[in-house]
Amino acid sequence: MARGRKKPVWRNNRIVFIGILAGFLLLKTVSFHYSLTDEDVYFYMGKILADGKVPYRDFFFAHPPLGIIPNAVIFSLFGFNLVLLKSVTIVSYAISGCLLYRIVLKSADEKTALLASALFFFSFSTLTLSSYQCGMELTVLFMLAGFDLHLTKKHFASGLALGLGAATGMYSLVLAGCLGLHLLWARRFRGAALYSLGFVLFMGAVSGFFYMLAGDEYLRDVFFYHVAKPGAPVHNSEVPLQVIGSDPQMFIPLLGVPLLARGRKKDGFAVLTAYIVLAYALFLLSLNVMFDYYFMLMIPFVCMLSAKSVMAVAGRCDGSLFRAAAASAVLLSLYWVLPPYLLQESVHFENAAAVSDYITANAPSDALIYGDAKVAPLMSILTGRGIALEETDTSIMRFMSKTTGIDVMLSRLRGTGRPIVLILHSKYGIWTLPDVREYVRNDCRPFVSFNERAYGEYNVFLCQKRKVG
Repeated sequence: MARGRKKPVWRNNRIVFIGILAGFLLLKTVSFHYSLTDEDVYFYMGKILADGKVPYRDFFFAHPPLGIIPNAVIFSLFGFNLVLLKSVTIVSYAISGCLLYRIVLKSADEKTALLASALFFFSFSTLTLSSYQCGMELTVLFMLAGFDLHLTKKHFASGLALGLGAATGMYSLVLAGCLGLHLLWARRFRGAALYSLGFVLFMGAVSGFFYMLAGDEYLRDVFFYHVAKPGAPVHNSEVPLQVIGSDPQMFIPLLGVPLLARGRKKDGFAVLTAYIVLAYALFLLSLNVMFDYYFMLMIPFVCMLSAKSVMAVAGRCDGSLFRAAAASAVLLSLYWVLPPYLLQESVHFENAAAVSDYITANAPSDALIYGDAKVAPLMSILTGRGIALEETDTSIMRFMSKTTGIDVMLSRLRGTGRPIVLILHSKYGIWTLPDVREYVRNDCRPFVSFNERAYGEYNVFLCQKRKVG
């Protein structure tokens, strides 16, 4: 009997997936630079956690505690290492993509799994949000781990994984609720009990531990702050359109979802995934204020559902024809996504070294740093000068929500009795608060200013110490 010819490597689907993953990691090699984002807040919080500070008790932190633990470990072992800190996000999304591939592979076939993973890895959302820490990277990873375990009926472990996800980001509770309801709907009451036990054991232990350490501040920072944020209806109406417009290749196939419900045998995996996407869409639309990175919670499930939808139409094509069509689709997606992604990566915190050197050379030796959350934490790390009062997160939402009174904050700054290097954006952020502008007029003098491409002008002031009382 003649032996069959060996399949070319490029026709081996596992090799194709490795190539997709390698392509994603290759694109991420341009991400190792300073950025004007909230990631510096997470870096600095990891640093002070490593120094023994306790979240909520010693510093404001608007999320559950486990998300900054990898940063704390890096600071404990290596000090400030930008490559390792940046790698936390990249590796997290790489593992998430592998979990997504595994989930779809078990629930569909290799073609669908490859398409879903390509949609995920090469979406504008994944490429950009994997460039900096925004609090979603570990949450998405543990959500997908919990979903994978749910599908394999390992309910206790699924609950633990979702509890771990909730301990890094509370918005994963939407998925946790969906999976719990799915078990009840399917009358898997024993599974629902095990799932709930696993979730409550982990999340309950974490919440109980930090409540004992920080008391009501834990509840204020993690729960009440988000409810108290003021609404932004115009902003909220624009964000979904921006997200969809950035990744049309990922959202347009959702129009074919009704095809998955046709016929006598419905696709249970697709139906469950559709409910999760719908639940997250309704949840995000209900928020007082939403941000584009919130959509990362639903994007893996959008990719799964879109891949299933595409395969419902094209999956019966000849293998070679399908591969050619899929390759063309990926290339077209990259053509759409890569230019804005590379443009974004070309814009970073260009003046970081120069500004930190100026502060080191010219600010008083006992000066502390305070101000814009996108700049002040990194300046603190690079200059070796602490953040005043360890108040790293100075998001304007914190003060507009009345979670913290800006008058109280400024009074505490004066009460330090030390010079403050105050860094403010010239048009946005806490500079827009009248109390801050009055503080600058009365207590501060211009120190230095710098301009960042695409971000505008920042002003740095030196605020002299005042005697208390």
